[in-house]
Amino acid sequence: MTGLKDFLREDGVLNDGLIEMLQDSAEAELLASGVPKYVETDPEYPVYKICLFLMVSRDYDKRVLEDVEQRTLDKNILRIRKFPSSTEEGGS
Repeated sequence: MTGLKDFLREDGVLNDGLIEMLQDSAEAELLASGVPKYVETDPEYPVYKICLFLMVSRDYDKRVLEDVEQRTLDKNILRIRKFPSSTEEGGS
């Protein structure tokens, strides 16, 4: 993902496999939270991207996010989450 290695301040290739695995894990975590995978043409993509960056950073650095980072992540996940409509749930 463009910019992720810059965000992590990682300039080598040694950890590329780990970063890719953590990105896949973050995407799966967002999907399990009700957030679909966004693409660059989606208006919400920048919010999705920062969520991925924060989640990968959290796991890559093995650190706890600062309170403001965690609130930003939580708020943004709620912002880009897709809730099923009543017709998708089999309602009328």
